[in-house]
Formats: sequence, C-alpha cells, structure tokens
Amino acid sequence: MKTNQLTKSPLSYVLAQVRISPIMNLETFISTLQGSIRKDFPLCNKIQIKAIEFNQQSEPSVKEMTQWHFADKLNITGIIADTNTITIHTTHYETFDKLINKLKIVLDKFNSILEIGLYSRIGIRYINAIHHTPEKYLNKELLGFHLEKNSGFKDKFFIKSETIQETNEGLINIKVSHFNAKEIISEKNILIPQDLMQSASYLALDTNNQAKALSNFAILDIDHFTEGQEKNKDFNITEIVKKIEKLHEGIVIAFENSITPTALEEWK
Repeated sequence: MKTNQLTKSPLSYVLAQVRISPIMNLETFISTLQGSIRKDFPLCNKIQIKAIEFNQQSEPSVKEMTQWHFADKLNITGIIADTNTITIHTTHYETFDKLINKLKIVLDKFNSILEIGLYSRIGIRYINAIHHTPEKYLNKELLGFHLEKNSGFKDKFFIKSETIQETNEGLINIKVSHFNAKEIISEKNILIPQDLMQSASYLALDTNNQAKALSNFAILDIDHFTEGQEKNKDFNITEIVKKIEKLHEGIVIAFENSITPTALEEWK
C-alpha cells in the first residue's frame, strides 16, 4: 500500500526533536535566538514545566525545567528550546518537506549562535486522530479485543495497544488508544497523548476535529527515534536532516501497515 500526501489526513499533531549536548547558560542567548527567527516565529513564551529526571544512583525525581516556546503568527507551528533539546511541532501539518526545511533553518541559526557541540538522539512523532468507527480504518491487530457480546459486559471500553520494534535507524513505537464512549474520556485535550499535552497546548488546536471526537474514536501514535545509536555525535545539520528523512520513511511504512484500504481511499 503506497500513501502519497493525503488531502484528508487524520494528523492532529506532529513533532521532530533533536537532543543536544547541554547548554546550561541557554537563557543568556534567548534574546539573540529569538531575534534570529522572529520573522517566522514572532510569538515567544517562557514556560516552566515539570520533567522526570532519571538517575542511575537513585529513584527518578521530578524537577522543574524552563522551556522557551516560539510560534508563528497563527500559533500553529512552533519551536521549543531548552538546555537539552530543540523541537519543531505543529497542529496543522502540511508536508514533511516543509516542516523539516523549517527545522533545518532553525538548527542552522541556533547553531551559529550557540555553537552546539554534540547531539545524542533524534526523533519524529506523528499523532493521528481517527474519528468514527476506528474498526473501519485501522488494522484490526491494533484494536485488541473486547467483551460486550457477553452477558454482563457493556459496550463501553478503552483499549490500548503498543508495538515496539527495532529498525535500521533505531526503534519505532506504535500505539493505539481506542475510546468508544465519551463517559470514559477524562482528558481535556483528547486528540493529543497525555505526555504531549503540555507542549501541544501552547499551539492552536483544531477545535472542530476535537468536537467530533467525543465517542468511538482512536489515536494512532507513531514514534520513530535513534536513541542508543547516536552517542555524542558531532552536531552536523546535514547529517541530522538525513537521519530525520530516514526516520520519516519508517513512519510512512508503519502508517501504511496500520490503516485499511478503506482509510486510504477516504483520506486521499
């Protein structure tokens, strides 16, 4: 199954991230960084978030982290910078090439200011919101099983499946969350996985799509990353972009194998 650009794509959120060697004095460069990308990303916010820190000698701990969020004038595509990562994210995805070209420009401008030494991880993640009868659009192997045909079981359920598989580029993680009753939905933003809600909430969301997703819908979450293979490599933007392109190829293959021919026909 070959997917070209879909005119009715179910994508609700996309991000690409590069983990870099720590820049502990990042805050001193923020005004210069903002000036370098202000034309494309004029909006700026300083955000305090809570992050889990893992330490080999002790239990995981929660610490506060400062992030700077830059966004375009429509607040639909943005850049997130902190001491360890540079991320581009969008709630209104157009094409892969457009998104990565924007990231490439930002990486180049940031590197000219920060003189980034190394990178250690690259990842891209695509979140798809499947409205109405996910059974029609998603591979049945992703949808688990339920018991409503048995006496005593109601037709109200939440199913979550996850596949983690090694690829030539690293690891790919494919998750599906299937809700079939609005009573079991507690999250404010039901189109974005919980671990991404905080970042995504600073962009304008597609509220029309969110209104549709009140019952019987699914989230298809595909995450492809190089962690473990990129131990402290020199920060080379051309190399990083090539790796992101390879990761995207894996995302496309995973997506193609996750959907049905009916989905492809209706979304093309």
